[in-house]
Amino acid sequence: MNIHHLKLAQELAQSPSTPESSSPNTPTGPAELSNKAPQACLSCRAQKRKCDKALPGCGLCTRVKRACNYSFEPGSSSGSEDFHSLQRKVRRLEAQLDVYSTHGSPVSSDSWRSTSRTPASSLSGVEDAEQENQVMPSVFFLDGAAFISGRYQIGRQYLQIPQVFEDVCPTATVVQRIVSSYFTSTHSWLPIISKERMHRDLNIPLENTSVDLALLCLCMRLVGERLPQALQNPQTSFYLSVKEYYFQVESAGFLSVQLLQAGVLLAVYEFGHAIFPAAYITIGRCAKIGHAIGVHHGASPPQMLTPPATWTEMEERSRLWWAVLLLDRHIALGNTALPFSVQDPSQVDYLPSAETGWEEGGMSVNEPLFLASPLSEPTGHYARLCQASHLIGKILQHVNNRILDDASRFQEVIQLNRSLQALSVVVSDELDQESTMSLYSAMALCYSGMIILNKPYSGTESIGNLTGLVIPNEFQTHALATLRLAARETSGFAASLQAHLSGLIDQIPPLLAHCLYQAINTYCWFSREMPANPEISKVMEFMKETLRKLDRRWKIAGKKSPPLPSKERADGICRRIYQDS
Repeated sequence: MNIHHLKLAQELAQSPSTPESSSPNTPTGPAELSNKAPQACLSCRAQKRKCDKALPGCGLCTRVKRACNYSFEPGSSSGSEDFHSLQRKVRRLEAQLDVYSTHGSPVSSDSWRSTSRTPASSLSGVEDAEQENQVMPSVFFLDGAAFISGRYQIGRQYLQIPQVFEDVCPTATVVQRIVSSYFTSTHSWLPIISKERMHRDLNIPLENTSVDLALLCLCMRLVGERLPQALQNPQTSFYLSVKEYYFQVESAGFLSVQLLQAGVLLAVYEFGHAIFPAAYITIGRCAKIGHAIGVHHGASPPQMLTPPATWTEMEERSRLWWAVLLLDRHIALGNTALPFSVQDPSQVDYLPSAETGWEEGGMSVNEPLFLASPLSEPTGHYARLCQASHLIGKILQHVNNRILDDASRFQEVIQLNRSLQALSVVVSDELDQESTMSLYSAMALCYSGMIILNKPYSGTESIGNLTGLVIPNEFQTHALATLRLAARETSGFAASLQAHLSGLIDQIPPLLAHCLYQAINTYCWFSREMPANPEISKVMEFMKETLRKLDRRWKIAGKKSPPLPSKERADGICRRIYQDS
């Protein structure tokens, strides 16, 4: 052990082991000792929580309005309390020595506590980074060239973990339960968090949890909550507390992969329960954070994060940015005029790898696929969802394009329809082999894309940027045929979903609601234009029932997502369809 290690050990040996310990210059009088219990209360000891030993009740028990019991069992002694205190001190020393071996210079105890559950020393919770090669985030934005030339890193800031984490995650066992529940539900269709890395991060004492990891755990719990059917407002007190904490972490400069993952899960909750415009704004913030830390497609220096050190870390960042893109595109389905927050990826950008290697925490043996790779190439289920999201982006751009000439416009529609139909065939075949929520989401996006792309050319409605466009009869006929096909396929898709909605409702993604709504909307137009057809009424009723079941998990299924066309609204057909949803 060198001289830096010896000095560090001496400082720790001389430092008080608990906040209640007094300094040598501040003697503790008999009156102060009489206000403290000789040992922690039973509740704090059972939960392995720090107890202030106040009389007649400790601070934690008083705050949660719990009976505080200082009666001690026979044979108990303060030796175990001293032993746990010594364990915490040893873990603290080991952590600081690890930081020393990484950075090559001694680190103060305060800088180590910057990622722990230590109260902030100022109102804002932010202090200057003290390490030689670390700077405040402002340097990255004010002078990117200096940030690169100085080989700086963003220093970890000080921020207090809020009480909501103490209440929701009182023990490591509860945290593990939240994480396990997340990986069996949301992770099944949005695999953006590495299991191997997450379990490694949680393999530390709970009191050493970093602020961004604590936020991620809270968002895992939030997105997995199934709200009561009678609850009208999904903006619960827990959601508002998590949202406030997210803003605090972001404002304090904790820009990290964990912060972006938490933001994506927060956006999923907001979108899934139709909390607008919050969902649209949140995903826009996620896009900006992704640009800053450098996980976006085609990222190049300067970026706030250091390059990934392992394949798993690189794959995790890629999957995370694809999640930002697919949510950005899906939120725009309801209002196609909304601008994107995420630019289109290039044809040479990688798709996510197959799930096998990713789930096991090792490098996949499959060859990496580019976005330009043929759709017939086998790939992972999440990659199919990414391909469908990219196609949706192309369709929305086409619908909003005001400068295309007629010939180019018709040619582009034909090409997009071919791509959609090719992808839907591939996904349908893969669904027959293995039903996963990522594939269901990709299939739903294909159906939504078919309807959005062909509706302006079918004569069912007039879109501003197509006013005055002369649509050939054969082109209109093809658009109508595609609409009928999409509506009919969506009704069969709803029948397949019914089985999952009964037993695996926690795994159902909110991305499925839009295609069901659009199919019902299309059938509404058919029923108005054609003679009464009882079969159409049965199909619409069945899809309405599917939305009602989906509403048990995501409140957006019970909302009227996009505005109804004026003729349908006047006739009141779709209003009657949705009156029970």
